[in-house]
Amino acid sequence: GFDPVALLGPGGCVAPDCEAGELAPGVRAALQIEGPAGSGRFEALGLAIAGAPPRFVCTTGSTVGWRHLASVATQLAPLSWLDDLDGDGAAEVIVWDRLPWGSSEADNGLVPTAYALDGDRLVRRNDRAASAAARVAAAYRALAGSPLSDRGELVACYDALARALDGWGTRP
Repeated sequence: GFDPVALLGPGGCVAPDCEAGELAPGVRAALQIEGPAGSGRFEALGLAIAGAPPRFVCTTGSTVGWRHLASVATQLAPLSWLDDLDGDGAAEVIVWDRLPWGSSEADNGLVPTAYALDGDRLVRRNDRAASAAARVAAAYRALAGSPLSDRGELVACYDALARALDGWGTRP
């Protein structure tokens, strides 16, 4: 189970099931990751933020889109869930999720959504996910040009995903 107090304590956050960082100067955080599980490759995420009392939030992510990226995984792996994406010294929470394009559970792209601490709130900030989105876009481009991509409709989807991710966080 998710125990924010224990997670923030000594030895409480242990990789690879937990990532630690600072959401702002002096504001420690630990993100517990359980999963993936099920056909949607869902992860249960529990974020604990140090303070008196500690604050926490739970959500889910999905890495089902990873299925298509396996042959180019070295460009992306490992997926980080808590990282300083924009180089400002503060970590963002990255929720990896799916962007469906068809009727099958396998027909999903992988997209990052970033959340940053703003005072006492976590605020969605896709502009801060632009660097992660660019890496995923490059992986889709590599996949589209791979000899393994012999089905035309998949190549078209990979190209469309790469173009969508190129502008991730730059458009309203």
